[in-house]
Amino acid sequence: MHVGGPSSLEFITSLPLRTQDTLHQSYTIATTNNQMKCNPPFLSGTLMKKGLSSNARQRACDSLHCTDCDSPIISVEDSIWSSKVDYYFLRTNYPNMDKLKLRLKHKKGSRAYCCQCKSITAAKAIRLDERVELRWICRKHNDSVL
Repeated sequence: MHVGGPSSLEFITSLPLRTQDTLHQSYTIATTNNQMKCNPPFLSGTLMKKGLSSNARQRACDSLHCTDCDSPIISVEDSIWSSKVDYYFLRTNYPNMDKLKLRLKHKKGSRAYCCQCKSITAAKAIRLDERVELRWICRKHNDSVL
């Protein structure tokens, strides 16, 4: 820690390492406030769990943010967007769920996502980096699993 407060890096812990000759050494893992980003982030229907995603553990990211309209992403379980959803509708009604629900239809297994400028429905896993029209990013998760 430096004078004037904590640095942007938080040092978690020193853990013993064992080598073949049983010599013990310690090391420190550094993270930024214990927060991790999905790599890669996924959208998905309700069959996929929500949370922090990696190549080894696919999850539907529940910490998405749009860089175009600077809004958090809303997701609605077991729903799809009607064909009448457009930019103007989202811009006018986001984040009022009572108004947004007027253009949602019930569909078990699907998840409807939106920000203030775009919407999409997912029934299966979609890698976010494959949808170039969506300027959505993972805003980090408070996940202690490294």
